[in-house]
Amino acid sequence: MTEQEFDNIADEDLWQAVMYEVYSKLPDDITACYEETLQLNPSCQAVWLIWGLVGLVDNGGFSAYYCNPLCDNCAKIENERLIPTVLKLVGADALADICQRAYAALNENPDPCFDFESFDEEFYANTHDMEELMIQFIRKNKKDFID
Repeated sequence: MTEQEFDNIADEDLWQAVMYEVYSKLPDDITACYEETLQLNPSCQAVWLIWGLVGLVDNGGFSAYYCNPLCDNCAKIENERLIPTVLKLVGADALADICQRAYAALNENPDPCFDFESFDEEFYANTHDMEELMIQFIRKNKKDFID
């Protein structure tokens, strides 16, 4: 993405446009892109990982996030502490805390039917400003998304 292209993207389209740009840098088989994710700069990691987290949790809760074949690498990503790190990087500290506690609960009770409902509800209650946080973060770190 060129600087001019970046500057011409409306705020309401920015997160998605940048996410697609990051996605284009990953291998076709995104279920096996753990190593490639680690190679992204921290800003691109944040866009990619938060997009996936929010999309999966919004569409089925933490159970969907941890049990989705698309996220076979979620355990590795969580073990690397990437999710809390990128959430804190964009200013979503409450979500980082929720994700840390949900992952700890999963490790304490690895039952695939574990009830994440309380974490899900807390997550949903704290994502109301996620898009605005991402827009501010992406605009502030523009250089990390420009080719």
